[in-house]
Amino acid sequence: NGELFAVGLYNSLRLCDRTGGTFSREHVEAGSVTKISWTSDSTQLAAVSASGAVLFGQVLERKVEWQNIEVVLKETNKIIVHD
Repeated sequence: NGELFAVGLYNSLRLCDRTGGTFSREHVEAGSVTKISWTSDSTQLAAVSASGAVLFGQVLERKVEWQNIEVVLKETNKIIVHD
């Protein structure tokens, strides 16, 4: 949705915000990350490295607001709803 983008590097996968600042960085023993694909709801991604490793990630601490309701994804299977 344009809020975050992923960058694959050698043994590293970074999640950046729209200003280019690093939101999260993961060290992976996979070699150069060559391809990244997001799910349609922008909450998960899959990446492939030159060594053939397949990596999966999920964006946590993601927040959605609507009127006076706020929903936050805290863990892969846990959401918090504030009214």
